[in-house]
Amino acid sequence: MRKPVVFLSIIAAVIIIALLYFWPLFYNTEIKRTGDGVVLVKDLPPSDKLRLQWWKQNKHLLEKDHALIPDQGYFSLSIMDFGKGYEKLPAEDFISGISQDDYLCFDSIKSETKCVKKNELMSIMGDVTKKIFIYIGDRQYIQLPDGTIKEQQIKEE
Repeated sequence: MRKPVVFLSIIAAVIIIALLYFWPLFYNTEIKRTGDGVVLVKDLPPSDKLRLQWWKQNKHLLEKDHALIPDQGYFSLSIMDFGKGYEKLPAEDFISGISQDDYLCFDSIKSETKCVKKNELMSIMGDVTKKIFIYIGDRQYIQLPDGTIKEQQIKEE
């Protein structure tokens, strides 16, 4: 009776490890809009490791094609979830907690549905010739000029 449970547990573990390893091959993060230091994405990977891989793979694209990262000097990016897409800016309702400050709206869109609910997934800042700091949730990572990324403990004061 124990052999089938152990066998199934091993098979499940192998499948989970394989999915995590091959996840980037199947995960299709789409950049929906960029500008003013904001990158709106759809389907950013869920784990820190995969988000850091996404950053390394797309840094050049954000630098060259979207002109969000200068060749030298300081920059700051906020990677936000595109969520349900563009929607109409809701009316303020303090009882239910709806605030217009929770939305990012684009005046260049000539429609009532021109806002996206703010949901920051990552923030990236620094100097490409020095260190780049990457924040995912409550974790901080540092990317060195050679491209290596290390997690750094955030000091509490």
